[in-house]
Amino acid sequence: MVCSELCDIVEGRTLHCYIVKGGNPDSLVWTGLVDMYAKCGKVESSHDVFDGISDRNVVCWTSMIVGYVHNDCVEEGLVLFSRMRDALVEGNKYTLVSVVTAFAKLRALHQGKWVHGYVIKNGIELNSYLVTALVDMYMKCGVIAEARVIFDELSANDFVTWTAIIVGYSQCGYPDEALKLFTDKIWKGTLPNSITLSSVLSACTQLNNLNLGKLVHTLRVKLGFYDASVTNALVDMYAKCGAMENARYLFENFSHDDVIAWNSLISAYSSNGSANEGLMLFHRLRSEHLQPDEFTMVCPINLCFPWES
Repeated sequence: MVCSELCDIVEGRTLHCYIVKGGNPDSLVWTGLVDMYAKCGKVESSHDVFDGISDRNVVCWTSMIVGYVHNDCVEEGLVLFSRMRDALVEGNKYTLVSVVTAFAKLRALHQGKWVHGYVIKNGIELNSYLVTALVDMYMKCGVIAEARVIFDELSANDFVTWTAIIVGYSQCGYPDEALKLFTDKIWKGTLPNSITLSSVLSACTQLNNLNLGKLVHTLRVKLGFYDASVTNALVDMYAKCGAMENARYLFENFSHDDVIAWNSLISAYSSNGSANEGLMLFHRLRSEHLQPDEFTMVCPINLCFPWES
């Protein structure tokens, strides 16, 4: 439904009324409503529609499970998956992607392995999304070697899976592996997206690799990725690598309305002994009526009472 893609809940509810008044819609129409409400964040409404469907097929069950997992109601999604199996409805590869994603969010390695075994045992086709979900699950559960085995054997030079494992390496404390994969000549012709670049910049930050970070910055300009995640990662990378002028330039021109960038810069001033600049920036944040988070509030304490004292 167009309302689903636009997340237009008002138009979606209006359409729902028309459907009810029209009488006797089939399960495909009801499933579309389940999907629409879930994508608009209205999980309870989605569940109400789902409960009213008498002839539920695998697409209907999957839409509701996907809706739960997408809205971080992972336990509810897994309970529904269990109910689906009790109803003797076999899940398809799209169902399993959401189930693996749910186990990844819960860091439930044993259950995630069960799904992996179920896929192999039943000869289910491993598409890009299922491979990526498995890689992500193993990464988040700390089983890095297994994630890499799946990637090497099944990714078939898939961009989505490539990005997922780079993100995983960066988040799990393996920045050198993230950069090796990013610069591997096998992937030379692959254009990264903003998620890839943010994770690569995080890896550069962890390794204090300013030179590669600058090259990634150049690539960001060429590709035109000016979204907040990449800009914040750049500010953080320059600040933690000691290139404060670069960090301040990006901050002032691209990201001064984002509290994450403020945190990176204030923290860097604290680390390099520029307490006055850090405190001035903190007071400026308050004067511009930006909402500080927990990390922001710790920064001025570190500025006033550094560990060295």
